This record gives sequence, structure tokens and C-alpha cells, in this order.
Amino acid sequence: AMKLLSYLFLESRPRFVLAIVAGLASGVAGAGLAKVISDAIQGAGLSRMEVAGFFVLCGAYLAGKTCSELALMHLVQRAILRLRVDLSRKILATPHKRLQALGKSELLTIMTNDITAFVQAFQMIPMALGNVVIVLACSAWLAWLSWPLFLLFGAFLGLCLVAYHFAERGPLRRMLRLREQLEVLVGHFRGLIDG
Repeated sequence: AMKLLSYLFLESRPRFVLAIVAGLASGVAGAGLAKVISDAIQGAGLSRMEVAGFFVLCGAYLAGKTCSELALMHLVQRAILRLRVDLSRKILATPHKRLQALGKSELLTIMTNDITAFVQAFQMIPMALGNVVIVLACSAWLAWLSWPLFLLFGAFLGLCLVAYHFAERGPLRRMLRLREQLEVLVGHFRGLIDG
């Protein structure tokens, strides 16, 4: 994951930083919205300033999320183009025997599906950043309200993260097997088309 992040960072530093900052701003606005909504639910009665703040936070959340996603989309599309061009150059530079050993199906799978998986992973970055900021801000607020409840929440969250880590191992192994089967399927499609 870090290699892919550094790849995107090197691709275009200003856009990458813009996507990160906008995603973080969106997360902060989302956390602020949670606080304002919580205050309203508790019946504290919102002043005109707080109502105006609510709408400002809504606008900031929308603007931050939109800006982050657009910057990242442009960055990822540029990175995809560069990846495909680089892969094409490497294929042209690879000896013919090595290409035959890999097989056309493997090469087509890399050029199409693997790069698509890369795109899908990086389109989740703005949402992930925003959600992390919201969780951290709400956790800080919870700690301010009640330390025992915060510690209970932290223990529960830690337990859930460990359970998720162990639960995802099986599906990840299946995904790798699916990738291999996809390569075989692409080979069958080529056989069907080539005759």
C-alpha cells in the first residue's frame, strides 16, 4: 500500500496533497456535523449562529469531498496511463521467450484487470481519509464526555479490528485464486476469438 501511495505522490505532488488535505477537511466537517446534530438531538436548542454553522459545515463537507475525489480521480487516471505505457515498454523490452513463458492471458490480465483493481483501490482514499478523521474526532469527543465509555469503545474497536484482520485472510486467499482463474478465463476468451 505504501508503494502505491508513494507512486501516486511522485506522479503529481500538488494534486496528491490537495486530495489528502481536501479529504481531511471533509472529515473534519463531517465530525463537526456529527457534533451539531448531537447537540440538536439533545434538545440544547440551536442558535442562529449554530444553524448557519450547520449549513457551512454541510457546504464544507460537500466541497472537501468533491475536491478530494476530483483531484484523486485525475491523479489516478494519469497514473493509469503511465502504468499502461510503462508496462507496454517493459513488454516490448522483454525477450520473446520470456513473453511466451508468461503467456498472452497473463499479460492481458495484468494490462486490464490488475490496473483496474489499482484504480478501484485508490478511488477509496478520500472516503477512507474522511472516515478516519470522523472516527478520531468523535472518539476525542467521546473521551471528553466520558473516559470509561471511551475506553470501552476503544477496547471494542480494537477487538473488532483484530477479528477483521483474521476474518479477511480466507477471502484474500480466495481472491488470489480467483485472479489465477481469471487468467485462465482470459486465455479461453482469446482461444474463442482467435479460433
